[in-house]
Formats: sequence, structure tokens, C-alpha cells
Amino acid sequence: MPTPAEIYWPTITFLLVRALKQPYAKNTDLSWPVKSSYFELAKAAVTINAEEGSVFAIAFHSFLTELEKQKLSRSQLDAAVRRFNEIPDIQNILDQLSERLKVLGPSPESNQMLLRLSPRTSEEIIAMQENISNWVAHEYSPVDERVAACDARRIRRMDSLARLFALNSSLSACTAVTLDTSEVPRLVIGANVGKQGDQEIIMAVIAKKLRIIQRFMQKNAEKLTLSCPLSELEVHAKTLIKALFPERTIGDDPDTQTQVLLQAAMKIIHAVCIDDTTFTAEEKQAFGVDAPAVILLPTMQGALLKMQGRHITAKGWLDSEFDLPPVPVTTSVKDIHAEQLIARYLFVECEHPHDESFIFGISKLCCRTCFDHLITYPGVLVRGHHGQSYQGVINLRNGEIPTESSARRATTHAWPSPKDTPAREQREETSDHLFSMLAARNSLFPSPKHLSPPSERRVARTLFKTPPRPPALMVNRPIPGLFPHVNTDGCQTIEEETRDKESAPSSAPVM
Repeated sequence: MPTPAEIYWPTITFLLVRALKQPYAKNTDLSWPVKSSYFELAKAAVTINAEEGSVFAIAFHSFLTELEKQKLSRSQLDAAVRRFNEIPDIQNILDQLSERLKVLGPSPESNQMLLRLSPRTSEEIIAMQENISNWVAHEYSPVDERVAACDARRIRRMDSLARLFALNSSLSACTAVTLDTSEVPRLVIGANVGKQGDQEIIMAVIAKKLRIIQRFMQKNAEKLTLSCPLSELEVHAKTLIKALFPERTIGDDPDTQTQVLLQAAMKIIHAVCIDDTTFTAEEKQAFGVDAPAVILLPTMQGALLKMQGRHITAKGWLDSEFDLPPVPVTTSVKDIHAEQLIARYLFVECEHPHDESFIFGISKLCCRTCFDHLITYPGVLVRGHHGQSYQGVINLRNGEIPTESSARRATTHAWPSPKDTPAREQREETSDHLFSMLAARNSLFPSPKHLSPPSERRVARTLFKTPPRPPALMVNRPIPGLFPHVNTDGCQTIEEETRDKESAPSSAPVM
């Protein structure tokens, strides 16, 4: 099996030759025979200086070694190797060779050995290797631009709820959720869509997760009390995770993603069924079996982007469709992110006041584009952002679209906090393996710097007001399998309509 050096070396030599040929290829004053002579000299210049122990060979091996330290994916490594000529030391070498090509000229009898650069001293080689190492570290080391509001328990709990709605990344890369008590307490859920045509699958999976969570909370609301031991809370969390993510195996040593899901389940169960301070009694009604909810997804009609809404009620569900701002370039559904859909629905379609307060829970941190959208609404609180932007993602408020993705990688999960689990005092005294594991995991991360902490007044003020008008509802159909006792005249029976959709997979998220 070829080594990475053997795989990428032909690419490097091709890039070097192309860089030396480029000035002559673009020169329209040169005849083709003259250009061909310069092209041959360019190939010779690279070949002579690419031998074992030569400057290009040393630089390439140092470059590849530093890239491998960054643990890049194969696609990232492919792209990184093609940036070899951007390294300042390599640019200087190419400039030297370009000057020698000009001196030699296109004469066939030119002494090509004059293209060989002088061997570098050990000090010069060490300096070049250090420069390459610094360049790679600057360009490819993971950046951590996370900001967090870890002292706000409500934000952390809404993040936990969003993780329970997460899907396989091939369907949806991110989910978001908020509580709206403007009329009747309800959850408003948004999700990214990987590709057009997956909307019905995603709707079915999220609706199924919603009714599992609602039935679980209603069933256990009276059973769980403040005296509930942590071991019992863990059992309930495992039961909920098995129902939401049946493909996951939850043993005594769950994998990292399952640990995150278990932690999220324990937090939200504690907040809804036990704790009286995180959510008000009115807000907890949104977790009841007959509570309404809204699911929002991006969709396309021809070249037009739309927002598809599904309004779940006690009698079934109603579909609606909303226009999105026109986009000047061709795009796709994956470029509309979940948290922006929720903001669009609440502040544009429902006409909530611009400064109305909402807490958005998100299964991952915001990208830079979404965060720039959300900060235009003073009342919206989120856990933070990771500072990176992605090519094509649309800011629905101002229409801005990044033309390219951020070059550097970023951490997209929120800061873990040692104080973000229920019954912290009990956890510190217990030998319960799950909380010991979570405590050990959290201790690996330093405390975040609160770059923009929300004030206590801002978090505690009254959150919800009544919108001037409800959203338009366009289609009235029963939701598949959600209310088995409902059968609407003129509609396909629930059993017939849900025979396939109830079997839709609920895949685990990539956290």
C-alpha cells in the first residue's frame, strides 16, 4: 500500500511546475516554441530540486508530517496538500527559480544544472522546518471560538432537549427548539435538511420523538420527586434514550455520543418532572401528551426556497408553507439552518415583537452566519457559537452568503460544565458510575471565558407575550400515528397512512 508521501508527491511536483510555467503560459507575446522551451526548463528546475535530500523534498516531508499531526480527514488532507505553494518559504524558492529561468532564457543549449539551488545548511533547514510547522499550526490547528452562557440553566436544558430531537447527520446536521407560551404552551422545533426529498422522513422521525418525549414526561411527572435517587434517574434516562434511539446499545460503558445523550436525558427529565425552578408550570404544559407543537424545515419549489411548517394539534396536524427571502444565487436546502427557521417563524410569521425573549436550544453551537442572524433579535438567547462560517449558508435576515468556508476547523459542541447536572451535591457524594464518568469528562475542559454573559435580569424577565395573529394554516390532515383515536372523514385512515411512516428510522446524531 503506498504511503501518503508516495500518494501526494506527484501532486506536489505538478503544482510546482505549474507555478513556474504560469508567467509564460499567460504571456501572449511569446511564440509557442519559446513557451515550450520555458515549460521544459520549468520541469527541469523542479526535477533537479526535488531529488532526495533536496530543498523541495525536505520541505514536502516536513509539510506532510505536520499535516498528519493535525489528524485531518482524507478530504481535508487532499485540500491541504494543494496549498503547498502558499507556504512563504516555498514561495521564496519558486521566486529564486523564476529568476534563474529568466537568466537562462529559452535557449535549448542552456546549462540546466544552473537551476540547482545551493544546498541549505543545517541551520537553514531547521529554520525552514520551523516555519512550515508554524504555518500548518496556524492554518489547520482546531480553533476554539466558543462563547457560552453556562450559568443560565434554562439555556443548558433547552440544549439538552434539542439533542434528544437530533437525527443522523445524513438526514439533518442540526436541530433546534424553543418554548412558546404566547397562546397555548408549545414547542417550536426546527431542523436542517441534508437534501431535498428527505423532509417527510425528517418530519415523521421528529414527530415520533416528540410523542415519545411527551408520553414519557406525562407518565413520570407524578412518579419522580426531589427525593428521587440518581440511580433511578439514570434508569429513566436509559429508558427514554432506548425509545428515542433504539439502534443504540446502552451498557455499563456507553460510547461518548451515548454519554452525551444520557446526560441530556437526565437533565431534561429532572427539569420537567422534578425541578420547579427551570420551567414554570405553564411551560411544562408544552411537554404534555395533547400539547401542540410546530416542526419547521426548509424546502424548495423549483429554484425557490420555502419554509415548511407542520402544526401538531390534539386532533392531528396541519401543514403550512411560508416564503423565504429571495436568494440571488442558486442554493440548496442544506444552506438554511434550523435556528434561523425558528427565528423567522416567530418574528416574521407570528409577528412577535422584535425584542421578545426566547431561549433557543441547539444540538450544536451556532455557526457564525446563524449567530450574526440571531444577535439582531435582542431577546434571543443561545448557548454560543463556534465562530466558523460555511460556504453557501444563508443569513435570512440580510441575505448575506459566505463565498467560502472558514479554512480552519472549529469545535462545534458547547462547553461542558461541572454544574450542569441535576442534584450536584448528591453527585459529588455518590459513587454512581454515570455521574463519576461525566464529572471526569467535564474536568478535562477548562472553564470558558464568558465573552458576552447575559445579565440575570435579562434571563429572568418575562419571556413570552401574545403575537398579534396566529400563523396561517393551509392543509388539515391527521398526523400519522400520533392520535390513534382520531379519524377524519375524507382522509385515509391513521393505520393505513402510518403503516410505512411508523417504521421510519430514528438514527443517532453525530454530536
